[in-house]
Amino acid sequence: MSVTGGLTPRQKRFVDAYLLNPNATQAAIRAGYGKKNADVVGPRLLGDVGVAAAIADGQQRLAAEVGLSQIRVLRELEGLAHSDVSHYLFDDVAGRLKLAEGAPPNAMRAVSSIKYRTRTDGDGNVSRECEFKLWDKPGMVRLTGRHLSMKGFSNTLELDAKGLAAPVVNVYTGIAPPADAEPDDGGKDGA
Repeated sequence: MSVTGGLTPRQKRFVDAYLLNPNATQAAIRAGYGKKNADVVGPRLLGDVGVAAAIADGQQRLAAEVGLSQIRVLRELEGLAHSDVSHYLFDDVAGRLKLAEGAPPNAMRAVSSIKYRTRTDGDGNVSRECEFKLWDKPGMVRLTGRHLSMKGFSNTLELDAKGLAAPVVNVYTGIAPPADAEPDDGGKDGA
């Protein structure tokens, strides 16, 4: 069931354009609003209850159509964040990278690139090599932490009660600087 029934034709075009590329200004231009005011009109349209409901409905329909769900996204992030080079081995005979025994079944999804080389020496002996790279593991850990709203993984600057930036916690070790530590000014103290 679509919730675009109460929208104007131009608002419907905005919703369709926004679903293709979630940039409010560009969606407003593609929907026929003037370029001069699109940077104001686009965000205003996003605040309209009917338009926002139509976008949410469209996003849900698109996600269902391609089989996306929170659990599938989290499972994909899990596979990428927990990737480990010990999950892979090189098959000298076939000359291909393959999963090691005990590797997760979806571990090949964590591989971002594979380069194979075959070399033949002067005696006709053939050697095969494989170079592979995994996707950005720290990036996947950050995305997972943000999705789970874990402290230290947000994109926003957290302020304390005085309006000062909260101490930064190292997201990999969980260690915060001592409460009485002076802020690091990057060596600009004049010394």
